[in-house]
Amino acid sequence: MAKEAMMCVQLDYVHDFQCDGKLCNAQCCQKWRIQIDKATYKKYKKIKDSKWRKRICEHIRKNQETGNLQIVLDENDKCPFLGGDLLCIIQKNLGESYLSEVCTSYPRQIYKFQKFMERSLTMSCPVALKLALRNDRPLGLELVSLDSNKMRAMSSYEVKNRDDINRYLMDLQILTIPVLQQKKITLWQRLQLLQLVIDIVEPYVQKGQDVPVADIEAAVAELDYGRLRPANDLKQVLILFNQLVEEGLEKISLDGHNYVADVIDALDLQDGKLSVSQLLDKYLEQERFYQEYVEKTYSQMIENFVVNTWFAGCYPMKIEGNICNNYRMFSLFIQLTKLYLLAIAVKKGEGLKQADILTLLERMAVLFEHSRRYIEIGWDFVCSCDNK
Repeated sequence: MAKEAMMCVQLDYVHDFQCDGKLCNAQCCQKWRIQIDKATYKKYKKIKDSKWRKRICEHIRKNQETGNLQIVLDENDKCPFLGGDLLCIIQKNLGESYLSEVCTSYPRQIYKFQKFMERSLTMSCPVALKLALRNDRPLGLELVSLDSNKMRAMSSYEVKNRDDINRYLMDLQILTIPVLQQKKITLWQRLQLLQLVIDIVEPYVQKGQDVPVADIEAAVAELDYGRLRPANDLKQVLILFNQLVEEGLEKISLDGHNYVADVIDALDLQDGKLSVSQLLDKYLEQERFYQEYVEKTYSQMIENFVVNTWFAGCYPMKIEGNICNNYRMFSLFIQLTKLYLLAIAVKKGEGLKQADILTLLERMAVLFEHSRRYIEIGWDFVCSCDNK
C-alpha cells in the first residue's frame, strides 16, 4: 500500500532548481566524500552489462573510518563518473534510477516532523545559492504535497526535538518570516522586532499552549517601529568571533581571501588593546562602508540569506531548548555575517562586486549548515551568556 502523501512547506525557490554541472563546474562531484547507499550498490552489482558493472563497482570502496561505501575519486579528486560535459555518465547511460541517494538528493534537504515536512536547498550548492539569494524579489513560502515515490529525491532528517515542541515550528515560521521581510525598517531593526515576537511566544511554548498567531500578527502591526533599535551586540559578536578563530573554524580562506584579516584591519584589532566603547565607535565609523556598498545595492540578497538561514535551519527550534536561546544564536550568527560583510566593504570599497558577497555568504551558509562544531560553539556561548 502506498504511503499517504504528506504536506511539505518550502521556500518558493525550491521548485525552480535544476541540477546542471555546467552552471557550477560540478563542485559537488569534486573533492567531496560521495557515499553510496547499500541499496544502490546492490543495484550496481546486478547490472547485466558486465562492462558497466565492472566500471562502476571498481570505483566503490568501503571507508575504513566510517564503514560506509563511497566512490574513490580519481587523481584529480574528481568523481570518476563525471563526464567531460560535467554531467554524470551513470545517469546518461543507465538512467536516473541508478543514481545513489546522495546524488539524487543533493542539494535538497528535508526535515520530517510528525504531521508535516519542511524542504529547502543547501547553500553549499552554487546554483541553489544563486536561486535563493536572487536580488530582485523576496522569498515566499509555499505548501506542496509530496508522495512516497518522491521521498527518495531528497536528504531526509528526523528532527530530534520533542513532538510537543516541534508542533509549533510551522506556526512560528509563518509568523516570523514576514517579520524578517518587513520593508519599513532595516534588517537589523527586524532582528530586534523578531526578538520581541520570540519573547511573546516563549511562554506559550513553555506552557504547551497554542500560540495565538493572528493576535500576535495584529500586535506586531500596531507597534511603533520608530522605537526599534538596530541589533548590535558587538561585544558578544567579537567574543564569539575570537572563540571561533581559536577553534580554527574562522581561519579558512576562499580563493586566497582571508576574511579574519579583513575584520582585524577594519576594526584595528591588531594590538588587541581597544576598549569595547572604542571598538563600537570604530565599528559605527566603518558601518558607512556597509551601508554604501552592501546595503544600498544588495539589501534584498542579504534579506534572502537571513530568511533562508532561519527557515532551512528550523529556527527557532534548531536545538532543543528554549526558543529564546535559539533566536539569540541565530541573531549572533547573522550579526557575525554582517561584520564580515562590513570588513570586505571597507577593504574593497567601490570595487566590491556581487560575486564577492555571494562567495562570503556561501562560506557562512556552509558553516551554519554543515559544521556541527560551529553550531555547538554558538549554542554553548549563548547558554553561558544566559546563565550569567
